[in-house]
Amino acid sequence: MRTEAGDKISSMLDPELLEVLTERETDILYDRFGRDGGKRKTLTEVGKNFGIGSERVRQIVGRSILKLQRAVDKKKRGLPIGL
Repeated sequence: MRTEAGDKISSMLDPELLEVLTERETDILYDRFGRDGGKRKTLTEVGKNFGIGSERVRQIVGRSILKLQRAVDKKKRGLPIGL
């Protein structure tokens, strides 16, 4: 099932913007929202893959989305995206 929020997140996962995330954050986002239109996983499923709880996955996803939103804002203003 596709959602508008999930589609927006998927569109933010371009290589240039992903530079602001750690490898783990990137992997968790891809697992959660699907890679290239792939199957999306629940918080519990993602947590099992990484050996963490679903609440921790939720926190990491939330923090990662904030990082991506800031990177998008910087890109729109013509500022360097990097950390």
